[in-house]
Amino acid sequence: MVWPGCAGFPPSGAAPWARRGRPSMAARLSRLPAAQPTPRHLRSACTQVAVRGVWAVAR
Repeated sequence: MVWPGCAGFPPSGAAPWARRGRPSMAARLSRLPAAQPTPRHLRSACTQVAVRGVWAVAR
């Protein structure tokens, strides 16, 4: 059975205009993996947290 408004379209599946094309540049960039911190940056961040924690306790 074909509905009058659906003549010419496949009975199931996505409509022809709904097919996925290539993702935009923004969509591709958003899927890049997050940058991994270098050991030097990681030590620096840990030192900052430790110093701030000591100052917070000392107050």
